[in-house]
Amino acid sequence: MNPLRMAREGVRFLGHSKRRTALMLLGPLVGVAALVAVVASARGSSEAVQRRLRNFGDRTLMVFAGDVGTVHGPGGEHATTLKVEDGEAIRAEVPGVAAVSPTVRERDVPVAADGQATTAPVFGVTADFGAAWNWPMASGEAINEEDVHAMRPVCVVGRTTARKLFGDEDPIGRKLRVGARKFTVQGVLSSKGSSPRGGDMDDRVMVPITTAMRRMFNRDHIGMIRVLLTGPEQIGPAKEAITALLRARHHIVPPEVDDFEVVTPDMVAGMVRSAQGTLGLLLLVLAGISLLAGGVVVMNVMVVSVRERRKEIGLRRAVGASRGDIRTQFLCEAAAVTLLGGVFGAALGTGASFLLRYLWKMPMLLTWEPYALAAASSLVVGLLFGAWPARTAARLPPVDALRG
Repeated sequence: MNPLRMAREGVRFLGHSKRRTALMLLGPLVGVAALVAVVASARGSSEAVQRRLRNFGDRTLMVFAGDVGTVHGPGGEHATTLKVEDGEAIRAEVPGVAAVSPTVRERDVPVAADGQATTAPVFGVTADFGAAWNWPMASGEAINEEDVHAMRPVCVVGRTTARKLFGDEDPIGRKLRVGARKFTVQGVLSSKGSSPRGGDMDDRVMVPITTAMRRMFNRDHIGMIRVLLTGPEQIGPAKEAITALLRARHHIVPPEVDDFEVVTPDMVAGMVRSAQGTLGLLLLVLAGISLLAGGVVVMNVMVVSVRERRKEIGLRRAVGASRGDIRTQFLCEAAAVTLLGGVFGAALGTGASFLLRYLWKMPMLLTWEPYALAAASSLVVGLLFGAWPARTAARLPPVDALRG
């Protein structure tokens, strides 16, 4: 008999056994949906990592108080040894430095204006902030030297903060309460996007560093120093020079542990990729397990189908069908059901990717690769797990099969 005709007969049988077919569809559907979402997430995360690294800068060093690997996170709020004077020493003594911006930060400070209230991180910055971060203003004026010297109650806000408090209105010249103090908004930062750790860099309030340290937070130490170098080739030498300088200034001698950490772009990339790679691998393993579980379901249902269709198999063999014809029929049934599950799974995975992107703001990027991988994996699962039931059906003796 014509193998193509046998294949059509096998696919037609799936339509007659809707419940059984639906049961076989579930495994490949879930597995492929997870696979599409995982690959889209991996692609989106890769793009997000590149954007975040661009935000960090390829000729930039960050000096953090304390250890950035501690539970307190970057900024070392519990370390008190990093000073504004350390930033000035780096500017004066380290070769290849283009700009230095010492920064003090306080998380989740209450911010309110015109009846609207939120919380935002507050940064005390110097006039070099814009140059060190390559962060121009969208409108208004940046913090300048006179603001820092006079400890003026002025501030610059990020776009997210401005939108939360003022909506679509121009915030320049408006009054803003930050903690217990009132400030005048004199500028709005251009949009920066996500930080290397995934935070919203546009949700912030920036004030003169002297105002923050003396009038708001009452502290004499800072959390971090941003160092902009003249070129990427200066990263290694500058890190060594800054480390040696700060050890000398903080009187640290071996085997004492540094009370600061100098972070390079490569270190940031490694931390971000490590965290995302672990999550992506876990999700990929779960998708693989779902596909394998679906394959086992397909195999078991096909085995039951072979037992129930012994007379049909015997009749086909009696009218001239070969063992290869029978094997082809059952393999086509298994492949068809897993491919169909793959199609539905790809659609479900696509929908899940859009939901994750727009509802939970997860970075998702859909390309052709997950769909090609879904089709190939569905076909392989169908052929692999359908092989044994197909072989069992093909080896049934025609006479015994006709007897049932």
